[in-house]
Amino acid sequence: MVSRDVLRGASAGLLVTVLLACSGGTSPGSTGNARSGSSTDASLHACSPLEGATQPIALEVVVGAGRHADGTLYVLDKAGSNHRVFVSEGGGLQRKKVAGSGEGEGSITVEVLETVPPFSLKVESTNGVPKRMGVFRGELNDKTFEIGGRGDVLELVDASAYASLPLRNIPGAAHVEYDASRSNGDRIVVTRPDTDWTYEDVRVFYGARARMVERPVVDVSRGSSTYITFMVDGVEHKATFQSSMSSSTNATLTADGEEEGLLVNYDDRGVGLSYFCL
Repeated sequence: MVSRDVLRGASAGLLVTVLLACSGGTSPGSTGNARSGSSTDASLHACSPLEGATQPIALEVVVGAGRHADGTLYVLDKAGSNHRVFVSEGGGLQRKKVAGSGEGEGSITVEVLETVPPFSLKVESTNGVPKRMGVFRGELNDKTFEIGGRGDVLELVDASAYASLPLRNIPGAAHVEYDASRSNGDRIVVTRPDTDWTYEDVRVFYGARARMVERPVVDVSRGSSTYITFMVDGVEHKATFQSSMSSSTNATLTADGEEEGLLVNYDDRGVGLSYFCL
């Protein structure tokens, strides 16, 4: 299975730079003084960025839909480059988190590990039209399976079988990508959504434990390391976090031409801090 990309797992040869818009049109110099804990931006408000929000969802390009002999419906669709799986339960179609996917000639297999038991879903198509669909309930321990040889064959159904069912997205959750401390005690916390995220969703909070202020993000790029540029009181700060693929495990922060090492926190990342959002 090919796992979905995560921020820290980028290949060493890849360097992607994405410009991120500053939140709410706030100017870089209006986010306050993190070290003193004061703020000149009246729009700042106490917030809980570690709590995710469940987003509404709609089906996009349906790859295949099938019904199990026990009545369970499985729907596989594609949104952009991502495959998504929905399973009928509780009177609706509940989205499940895809752990990995693999494509063969005229087929796609996706794996869902969060359910009990886990399952793998496979659709075989010709010219984009589904011809066969199967599910393997349990841990597959392989990249794919033969429909009819392993698991259960699903009865192909059209949209009328599920069009009236409400769709429920994966419950929203925030992921703390990085949490690091400066020598003066200031913290840097980097968050993103757990699913369906892009670089534009990356948020940076910087300051003392009692006042972690959201900072405008200027740029995010990655190669063998992750580089995040953000503004504090009109001064550009550049944080560098090494990935597991790098020969170095150092994390650094550069501001006003001076670089210092960061102490990366791995336990309870982002917990126990007071946050203020733009």
